[in-house]
Amino acid sequence: MVDLKDIDTQPLDPNFIYLPEAQAKYQKAIEVSLRDIPVINGVIDLDSLWLECALPKDLIIEIFKTREIELPLNVEKVIANKGQVLAERKAAPPEEQPL
Repeated sequence: MVDLKDIDTQPLDPNFIYLPEAQAKYQKAIEVSLRDIPVINGVIDLDSLWLECALPKDLIIEIFKTREIELPLNVEKVIANKGQVLAERKAAPPEEQPL
């Protein structure tokens, strides 16, 4: 019987990068999950996202760092466990007033 402590779920190479095709699929999974998670004061935390999409937390963080994640309209930002901002809605440029 295999002891679960012996299974390493992290890539052996610290410079390991997921293939772009895989990253695109993970990005889509995260974007779909963001639509279904309860939002509190415009914020979604990493734990809620992790529970919803079932991807490893380190992979979720990597996707936020390397891909442009589209946030739903009701989400202002996504934060990690220690308050680190993973994604934040960019402020819309001010509209010019007609003269």
